[in-house]
Amino acid sequence: MPRAWIAVAGLALLGLSWNLGGYPLIEPDEGRNVQIAREMVRGGDWVLPHLDGLPYLDKPAPFFATVAVGLAVLGESEASARSASLVFVLATVFVVWRLGRRMGPPGTGAIAAVALATMPLMLAYSRTVIPDPALLFFETGALAAAWCGFAAPAARRWFALSWALLGLGVVIKGPVAVIVPLLILAAWGVAAGVRLRPYFAPGNWPWALATALPWLIAVSMRRPDFPYYAVVLESLERVATPVYGRTEPFWYFVPILLAGSFPWVVPAIAGLVRALQWRAARRSEAGRAPAFAIAWVLVPLAFFSFSESKLPGYILPALPGVALGAALVFAAALRDHAAGATAVRSVRVAAGLLLSLALAALVAPRVVADLPKLAPGVREAIPAFARVAAGVLAAAAGFAAWAARRHNVWGATASLALPIALTPFAGASLMRAIGHDRSSLDLAAAIERSARGARVVAVATYPTSLRYYLDRLVLMTTINGEEMTSHYIGSRFAEFSALPNSPLRPVDWWRAELDACAEPTVFVVRDDSPQAAILAARLPRIASGGAGGRFTAYGPCRTHAAAVTP
Repeated sequence: MPRAWIAVAGLALLGLSWNLGGYPLIEPDEGRNVQIAREMVRGGDWVLPHLDGLPYLDKPAPFFATVAVGLAVLGESEASARSASLVFVLATVFVVWRLGRRMGPPGTGAIAAVALATMPLMLAYSRTVIPDPALLFFETGALAAAWCGFAAPAARRWFALSWALLGLGVVIKGPVAVIVPLLILAAWGVAAGVRLRPYFAPGNWPWALATALPWLIAVSMRRPDFPYYAVVLESLERVATPVYGRTEPFWYFVPILLAGSFPWVVPAIAGLVRALQWRAARRSEAGRAPAFAIAWVLVPLAFFSFSESKLPGYILPALPGVALGAALVFAAALRDHAAGATAVRSVRVAAGLLLSLALAALVAPRVVADLPKLAPGVREAIPAFARVAAGVLAAAAGFAAWAARRHNVWGATASLALPIALTPFAGASLMRAIGHDRSSLDLAAAIERSARGARVVAVATYPTSLRYYLDRLVLMTTINGEEMTSHYIGSRFAEFSALPNSPLRPVDWWRAELDACAEPTVFVVRDDSPQAAILAARLPRIASGGAGGRFTAYGPCRTHAAAVTP
């Protein structure tokens, strides 16, 4: 391997971890998830997660435990909170590297690892406190172990490991961790003519039960309603019904997959076309690896496209398939002339697209400048980032065109890796501006400057990172608790409202508190709410901001004792 390519590969891995704590927690997910992990560390309850002291079972405790370990070991900070996601992404890259070495010719593993590490969606989720990177790791590990089992004499050991990893995936994010990998294997078995019965033998299932059941039983003993909620409400209804309000068009994941895996999706598509042209060989030994990569991409795409609930992170399980598909094309080009022609054409297409994006980056600041809801800090940071991005994209396009002309596979790999590998360094200022715009860090600081230690009441809203940055209980007036972004808390609202020290209050409770003002209190509202006008007439505005600049803080109200003091 050329030294320059190795340098780019090292840059890609460094880029994943660069500036991990350089911007505040993004709402709603990061603020909520890190607060739950902090309560786990401070309260010592590693079985039943809590948010503001209330049981939170929308996501299993093992995910929050991984975040909590980072907080406990490294201290409470944005970087330590995001370290778990980074570790899972790096571990997934390592698994894909090892799997690529087994699946294809020399070079497959190295190219696949760099491809996966330099996909936009992987970069984004390596620094986001959310369960998807952990789920991706366990699903990828399960599929990699299954492949090794079909390719190795000691198949039973690999199949046991695969099912054990599926069980761990369940306690990270539920039954989808089993459904998607098994569908991928089933599709591959049909397409490649692989006999799957040894893998699905009943003797392998206990390994999944051994890793999944301990926590499921432990939490069910604490909350007997959990099995029904997890299986029926949180899993089946999420996929089969629009009850969670995340409905999107059927084609929603197509552009996300294309953009989230760019530019590696270009050679991966070239590999797909080549595999379809050689469909007669798909059942041969040589055809099994491309069929595996294709199933790995298309099954998650189809499954989640049919799902009624759609979020960008759901498509993450398809990205290792894209990386392996691209790597198989490039690695084959190292020794096969026909495959080399396919790789060259794909690199030329990718170079053209990179150059188009460079030109788009130059005009982007003029376009986004007219967007009315863009935060001033973000607006100011975009031009500098756009200029650097345009330069990097143009350089990568030129490098890719040169590599295609020279039939230099390693040069092509380095050129496609370069844009995303450099993004964390070039985009540090922009991410910092976005972070301050999408979190309540500045809002919390302003409240503390004006009313240190005052009681805080969120009126019909709940800025999740405000709770984290204030580091004290935020009371909330609400109809059903949906502002806490927890379907579990909402489904048990009456029970949880009656708990001692519950943060939940009746929807109009704040009015009586404003009149009585038994203690200094700050009221936080959405700036476009009717409650904001009432508070503005009674109390001074002390802060504005929060996620998207949507919140305003009024107060503190003066206690009667303070009001009569000379």
